[in-house]
Amino acid sequence: EKSGSIWSNSFSRAMADVLLEARGKKVRPHLTAQEWYDAARGFHLMGRYIYNQHYEKLFRSTDPKEREQAPAKFEEAYKEYSNAVDYYRRAIAEARQSDRTDLATRLDVEPKAWFEMGLSYMKMKHDYEAIIAYKAMRDSFLPDSRIKWLPDPKKEPKAYTKQVNAVLKTLDLPKEKEGMVAKSGINILIALDANEKVHKDPWNSGLKS
Repeated sequence: EKSGSIWSNSFSRAMADVLLEARGKKVRPHLTAQEWYDAARGFHLMGRYIYNQHYEKLFRSTDPKEREQAPAKFEEAYKEYSNAVDYYRRAIAEARQSDRTDLATRLDVEPKAWFEMGLSYMKMKHDYEAIIAYKAMRDSFLPDSRIKWLPDPKKEPKAYTKQVNAVLKTLDLPKEKEGMVAKSGINILIALDANEKVHKDPWNSGLKS
């Protein structure tokens, strides 16, 4: 199912609800990388809904009483994004277990987890952490970086299945075509700009140089 579709989003939210219930019962589920990612995305989507549909409208309202409600909605969104970050990290950890996760799945799940973790941090107003998440993604998945851990195509040509090659091609698309590696570089600059607006000292201003 295409990520971002109505069915996919509904499934992700359902996964998030299942894990919340499991946490309440102190159950520690053993999930695949894809399942951890789906749950994380569910929390991210819930955070995004609260942030976009409630917090931003209240924050921008000209009614002082409505503006007073904005911080509470921000905290609601923050909680969902924080859960998302937790489960994105679990998805990444599981994706890197080569005995349990195939290469195509890692190449699909891990970059998305890093990227959406960065988005979550930006909405939480944690710009440093967002930059670190995007940099971690680039340090692992830029072409010159990933050759350090990917199988040698000359020694292990069978590792490069049709699915693996397709995921790699998608990763390297330009930002205009939603290539995540390229978009992560843009988002680092956005996070640096946001950070500079809050921290105006010379050290923070020099981070972009």
